[in-house]
Amino acid sequence: MDPAALFTEVAGLPLGAAAAVIARSGVPVFPCVPGGKRPLTRHGFMDATTDTDRVAAWWRRWPGANIAMPTGAASGVEVVDIDVKPGGSGFGGFAHARAAGLVAGHLAVVRTPSGGAHVYFPTSAGRAQRSWQAAAARVDFRGDGGYVIIPPSTTSATSTAGYRLAGGPVGV
Repeated sequence: MDPAALFTEVAGLPLGAAAAVIARSGVPVFPCVPGGKRPLTRHGFMDATTDTDRVAAWWRRWPGANIAMPTGAASGVEVVDIDVKPGGSGFGGFAHARAAGLVAGHLAVVRTPSGGAHVYFPTSAGRAQRSWQAAAARVDFRGDGGYVIIPPSTTSATSTAGYRLAGGPVGV
């Protein structure tokens, strides 16, 4: 998966059309509440599919639904989620990890509505990694058992503030 190319392709599309393009590219998707992160399907990320008929049915039912994709082996990408919250951000911790050579080789950077970022990495062949959180550092890792909201999703049904590609494999 090339997230930078895919997110460029779906930029500006209505959510249902973007979900269809992403599913056709081989990346499983599922709907989340409009403007939010809670799954609309019964089993959440475990319901993610590339079946374009199912994807079309979901977005006919929930046209404003955000698009989510599972991380890890299901999609071929792992994501470092850098949070920005009152009291601080995870960008400092990410910078330390980058200086130590721990986060090289990313595929894309997506800016999140809060001012944070999702940094996409290819999954490591044969080395599945579960999702985890480092709450004090304001950095989360989304691997197997996790998911992320993806572009062109927004923070609310009436907002244009959303998830947007900030760059390909370049510095954060």
